Amino acid sequence: MRIPLLGGRDFAATDGDGMPRVAVVNETFAKRYFPAGDALGATVREDSAAITIVGIVRDSKYARLDEDPVPFFYQPVRQVWRPAVNLLVHTTGSPAAVTATLLREVAALDPTLPAAQVTTLRQSTAVVLLPQRVAAAVTGALGLTGLLLAAVGLYGVLSFSTAQRTREMGVRLALGASRTGIVRLVLGEGFRLVAVGIGVGLGLAALATQALRPFLFGVSPLDPATFATIGAVLLGVATLATWLPARRAARVDPMQSMRQD
Repeated sequence: MRIPLLGGRDFAATDGDGMPRVAVVNETFAKRYFPAGDALGATVREDSAAITIVGIVRDSKYARLDEDPVPFFYQPVRQVWRPAVNLLVHTTGSPAAVTATLLREVAALDPTLPAAQVTTLRQSTAVVLLPQRVAAAVTGALGLTGLLLAAVGLYGVLSFSTAQRTREMGVRLALGASRTGIVRLVLGEGFRLVAVGIGVGLGLAALATQALRPFLFGVSPLDPATFATIGAVLLGVATLATWLPARRAARVDPMQSMRQD
């Protein structure tokens, strides 16, 4: 399962039936019941059996993805046997390619065993993850809609604002300003305005996303790629919204633009 070992050891081939009972515990188990940090080598009891803690592993999810960290411990199957067993096999290639081999090996161990049901871990967790996947798709669609509305609104406001300055551009051109300088001036002013808006917006978003932390898995609420993408999209829209009207205004005849008012 690739759960990292933080201290001690993993189960060994010597941890079999008739040998001293051992267990591997997670971080929460070690911190809750051994706050002094002396979990390794300590003995716990299950019914009348004494069990020695030989390893500590990182916390994982055991029932639900949104569960809080809970104490958990593992025991070797050869010391604690239960009739119902799920065997997890890690493959380096396609899982479907080893299905026949697994069934053949199980049948070779005991032909009287019922036929095993072989499935991938992704398929087994698909039903459990369905609510999260649906919620992610819906919130993602709402987020993209909001980004589109923000981009359209930003384009409209900046484009209208720049177009209203056509007469000003004519005056500047008449006084000797270059057309390239006009475009650079308008872009600079637009960038300053948008930079302030993006900075304030991303700051508020960073605060708001903390409420989403329990629903995020494998990604931080402050994911740099997401914030950088949003900022780049809005900056690109602002550039287009400012550059096109400024370019048109810089191309008009100065006398004609001043006669319009």
